Amino acid sequence: MGKAAIRVRHHDGVAVVTLCGNVERAVAADLERELAEVQRTVGDLIVDLGAVNLLDAFALRALLVAEGRAARAQQQLALVVRPASGTSAALEFVGLGKRLPLFASYDVARAALEGSTP
Repeated sequence: MGKAAIRVRHHDGVAVVTLCGNVERAVAADLERELAEVQRTVGDLIVDLGAVNLLDAFALRALLVAEGRAARAQQQLALVVRPASGTSAALEFVGLGKRLPLFASYDVARAALEGSTP
């Protein structure tokens, strides 16, 4: 149920990492590598979790590491997540919901990074 996929694209100087399916231990190391590479080469980052069914502790760790990297490099990192979802609850549980901006859509996240309204 819900094989995970990671897709990276770049749009006007912002990297967008889109995840879907069940993001579990088997893909968490790939996720952490992808996030690190993007942060080294692009800077500001949006992680779109809108199509994630399950985000386990290993995947949450990858996001926490990315958050730390972003803070040290003074990069912006925003998460797109369905409100009131299991993913949203997991992010809130580990404190990422308080440390990072959570947005209901890519357009709103992108506008926030640019300092404007959608």
